[in-house]
Amino acid sequence: CQGSGMPPDRAVDYQAYNDIPNLIHLPMIYTASAMAFANNVEGMRSYLPKAKIFPMTSTSMVADSGWMAAKMPRRIYFDWVSAALLGCMGCSHWPGPHRGFDMEYIWEVSQATHHISLVEDFLFDGVRNPAGVEVRPLPESEARIRTAKGELVIQSPQWDRHARSYTHRLEDRSLVSVCNMHGEKPAFVEVSVRDATGESWRVRDPVSDAVLVPDKTH
Repeated sequence: CQGSGMPPDRAVDYQAYNDIPNLIHLPMIYTASAMAFANNVEGMRSYLPKAKIFPMTSTSMVADSGWMAAKMPRRIYFDWVSAALLGCMGCSHWPGPHRGFDMEYIWEVSQATHHISLVEDFLFDGVRNPAGVEVRPLPESEARIRTAKGELVIQSPQWDRHARSYTHRLEDRSLVSVCNMHGEKPAFVEVSVRDATGESWRVRDPVSDAVLVPDKTH
């Protein structure tokens, strides 16, 4: 249980522990934002590609001056899902002083673990970030403005601040996961899978079990 995640100069340089066998990192990443949590965990995964990481979240926000307010339960859901999709061993939590860990949090964690279990074969045996699988967010509106330094593109919503996507590959199947943390707006994305050609491909939502086939939806 060392430090609060990335960057390393924030608290602990985790590479200093590389020589310890069977070490499991438990960074205490207590943030108000699920996006900030996911970005922090991804930074640790990039900095420690072979390490075992078991991040801890909290049901309360924290700042230098102390505990501030309860973290929304839905954000705890995304903390757990993001940790799984980023290849962590698991996720844990610290019950904050404002709400502890009441039934809303328990429900969101149960939903997260259930949804993770539906795709765990990809997470255990698949390849993360495979070639040939791409996800592009689609904004509701886009404006292009010419400036002295070139064209400026302004999009709304700015999905890089509100959503993350993850891709995995297992044999001839691809998993595309989109975590929309906006809270108010639905996310639309364009997905490209290089070998999804002809009429043999299928798109299935593992959560709803809905299946999309060429020119027909079940």
